[in-house]
Amino acid sequence: MEKYSEALPFYEKVFEITANTLSSNDLDLISCYHKTAQIYESMKEYSKALLFYEKTLRIVEKTVPLNHANLAACYNNIGGVYYRMEEYSKALSQFEYALNILKNSLPTHPNIKSVQDKIDFLKEQLIILI
Repeated sequence: MEKYSEALPFYEKVFEITANTLSSNDLDLISCYHKTAQIYESMKEYSKALLFYEKTLRIVEKTVPLNHANLAACYNNIGGVYYRMEEYSKALSQFEYALNILKNSLPTHPNIKSVQDKIDFLKEQLIILI
């Protein structure tokens, strides 16, 4: 229904309960952080979205191998927020991390083309801005 401001307090409550009952590296926190980040991103509160995506990344880094697709997804999400914030060089580096992981771990992953397209587009934009 896209009523993000109404949904946010419920996600914050779930996050509060989860954070108070689980360890700081528990995989269930990933879902809470990720969904909260998505809501903030939808509300165009990019700084808050970035904060929650980075919290997700920290847990994922501790719980999966360095070549795992979930790690690539984290970098892709962070890159998307930087893109929306018009911080193109930061977005580019995040997308490049994601692409590297995908190419090295899952060379036929369907997201490779999408991430590569984002990188190509950003490189073009950065050249135009110079």
